[in-house]
Amino acid sequence: MSINVMMSNIGVDTQDHLKLSVISEKPFKGEAGYYFSLASVPLSHKEYIFVATPLKRGYFLVGGRQMLVGHTLTVRDRKGFSNYFSGEKYNAILTIREEDKTESGITNYRGTLEIQYGSEKRKFKVHGRQYH
Repeated sequence: MSINVMMSNIGVDTQDHLKLSVISEKPFKGEAGYYFSLASVPLSHKEYIFVATPLKRGYFLVGGRQMLVGHTLTVRDRKGFSNYFSGEKYNAILTIREEDKTESGITNYRGTLEIQYGSEKRKFKVHGRQYH
C-alpha cells in the first residue's frame, strides 16, 4: 500500500518523532473510512494528518514514514468519545467532541488528535469526516 505525501511537516516541534506529514491521498480503496485534517485546513484540500479504515486501523505519517496503529479502545462520556490506537511505539488518541450526521451518509467530526511517542506528546485540533 503506497501513500503519496506532501512533505511539509506540521507544527514546530524539534522532536522528529512528532512531526506529522500530510497524507494527500487516501491509503485504502474506496470512499469508506475516517479522514482528519488540522482544524485550520479545509477538508476540501484533502490534506489529512490521520486516516482510519472502517475496521479502525489508523495511519499517520512521521517524516514521510507510514505509521500503522490499531484501534484498542473506545471510551464514551457525556461530551463525546475517544478512540485509542497504538502500534509502532506510538499511541494516538482521537477525541471527538462534536458529531454531525448528514442526510447524504457523511458524518462530520470536530475534536483533537494526540500523538504520543514515549514521554513525548503533541496535541492537534482536528476536524474530519466519516464516509460510509
